[in-house]
Amino acid sequence: MSVYSPPSSAEDLFAAERALVLPHLGLGGAVTTEYARAVAPTGNAPPAEHRVALHPVVALGLFERLQVSLSAPIVLNGGSSLGPLRGDLRVRLLGVPRGGFGRFAVALTALLPVSGGEGGAGLNARALLELTQARDFAFLLNLGVTLQASSAARATARVGVSLPVVPRVLLTAEALLDTALQRPFGSGATALELYGGLRSVSRRGLAVGVAAGPRLLTSAGAADLRVLALVGYAQRPPEPTEPAGDRDLDGVLDPVDQCPEVPQGPRPDPEAPGCPSRDRDRDGVTDRRDRCPDEPEGDDPDPSRIGCPRLDNDRDGVPNATDECPEVPRGDNPDPTRRGCPRLDNDQDGIPDDEDQCPLLSAGRRPDPARRGCPDNDPDRDGIPNATDACPEEAGPRSRDPRTHGCPRVALQGDRIVIAQQPRFATDRDLILPVSAPLLREVARVLEEHPELRRVEVSGHTDDRGEDAHNLNLSQRRAESIRRWLLGAGVAPERLEARGYGETRPLVANDSARGRGLNRRVEFVVRERAPAEAP
Repeated sequence: MSVYSPPSSAEDLFAAERALVLPHLGLGGAVTTEYARAVAPTGNAPPAEHRVALHPVVALGLFERLQVSLSAPIVLNGGSSLGPLRGDLRVRLLGVPRGGFGRFAVALTALLPVSGGEGGAGLNARALLELTQARDFAFLLNLGVTLQASSAARATARVGVSLPVVPRVLLTAEALLDTALQRPFGSGATALELYGGLRSVSRRGLAVGVAAGPRLLTSAGAADLRVLALVGYAQRPPEPTEPAGDRDLDGVLDPVDQCPEVPQGPRPDPEAPGCPSRDRDRDGVTDRRDRCPDEPEGDDPDPSRIGCPRLDNDRDGVPNATDECPEVPRGDNPDPTRRGCPRLDNDQDGIPDDEDQCPLLSAGRRPDPARRGCPDNDPDRDGIPNATDACPEEAGPRSRDPRTHGCPRVALQGDRIVIAQQPRFATDRDLILPVSAPLLREVARVLEEHPELRRVEVSGHTDDRGEDAHNLNLSQRRAESIRRWLLGAGVAPERLEARGYGETRPLVANDSARGRGLNRRVEFVVRERAPAEAP
């Protein structure tokens, strides 16, 4: 038996078989012309340098599940001879008859020898798997076993792929593997042939094509080169026809209805059968006439543009034609002297420029009561302008220190309780002089007014005169004296801590009496605040 077996239907490839079957009582047939060079001997067939054969086949479909076919090869050269009759039965087991993503079938071939012809009786059983993804694309896998009286049992495998290159024209690639089951890895036990080809399949089922390919492994029946030409026909099921419907029930049948899902309604479009006259903006003017199909014309239509409102870019109700500020809405406070314009307020303080005595300067949170639209330059009325007042909202005396200029003697600023003067101590001692009592009472008042200050550090500092250790000890003792005084004034102990820094953190250089005086100081630093409550 030759490695090559012709297709049993015109819908197959040149060797690999599909899992399709012809429709019920559908007919098909094909003639494959085969040229083979250097054919290896097989069974009772001698080797042949050249072989030319015809493979006619006729097929019949039954019940959309079965397909039977009959064929017999005719060898034309070296004295014509007839090969064994071949009867095929194919049964589709899985998958839809046509289309879908694939199907599975089984096939059985019986070989009957003809008197004086080549080959002997045999039987071949195959499993046919077909996967499809789009029209004319197919991947085929055939696996089978051949039993023949004149030779040992062999296993067969066929793999084929068809790809559309242009409509109705397919590029095909196939591989044929045939091996002896008794010694599959022995010398000359396995044959492998590859084919590439082109096929054309018409809508009516006519198929023509050519393919050719070499052998890669040699065994019985293999050929160095095989060239195939096929002409065939496979009857196809009729295309399903459905009566013309009217999906939108508007009286216009779907084949002529340009809007088959939308009823034409009481106002059909004369230029589009079955479609309503569209009016996207629902202003009563159909889209074909509407110059503004997505914008209703409204209560004040534009007489020069059908279906359009008068232009009003800023949408303030004043048409562009009469709006002196067409891109700016007039707002809630329109300008009486300019139609469609808001009253100008350059500093955005809510006071129109024509009433604002400071049109380019916002009045802010504290406006000047004497000048409309102007900020108050001295809201705490301490005679110190805001520009230089360190505490612009709290009255305080003048000071040479810019940090306390204009501030009350004691004030909370950020993370510090700022004091305008320093507590007085006895020389080189931690004894607080009575003159400092009013100042410390003010510190206690600020702590009472700000309970959110959970922990405040009393920091003691000295100048650089004297020993470092002495200065550190003196600053610690003075800080503790201040803490004890404040505790006696009613401040909770857990809110105060004392720490001396000695001369390690000078404010200015210690190169003058004034500088040393500024460095001898006590500071109140906020170390912990209560978290702000959520609004």
